[in-house]
Amino acid sequence: MNAVRELVKKIPPLRRLRRRYSNYKLLVTSCAGAFLIGLLAGIHLAGLGSGHGGSLFGGLRKAVARTFAPNIVVAGHQQDGSFVIANFESVNDFKLWTVGAAMIEVSTEHATQGSYSGKVTFYSGAKLSSVNIEEYFESRYGMEDWSGYSALAFDAANPSE
Repeated sequence: MNAVRELVKKIPPLRRLRRRYSNYKLLVTSCAGAFLIGLLAGIHLAGLGSGHGGSLFGGLRKAVARTFAPNIVVAGHQQDGSFVIANFESVNDFKLWTVGAAMIEVSTEHATQGSYSGKVTFYSGAKLSSVNIEEYFESRYGMEDWSGYSALAFDAANPSE
């Protein structure tokens, strides 16, 4: 601390500032804080803060993803240009789904591709039952643009019919 005081005494502009603002630490801290607030506000107003989940740098993350994602191979892309979200041949396919008042399990019945299928059982008496795959798309940057596909197909079977 003494070294800073000696430096302030030697540099005339700093000495004048010290006389004018007796608490120069407060001045420096206030200027640094104002600079950071201005920087973050500028980034947000420039549109870089409009990303997913309200994250300030979410837009920057998406911009980087758009630049590099086309070069990343995403599991599910088929040679014929189609995309298979889940064929239930792997345990990882079940991790993609979230259920509410339901159960999802592996089955050998009604398999469309491969040997297995996913069997969903909805619990009776529940006000709302659901099966979602929403997080699958949110967590994969290369899968934001689906405009190259003309259709979405699911294979479903109802064993009671």
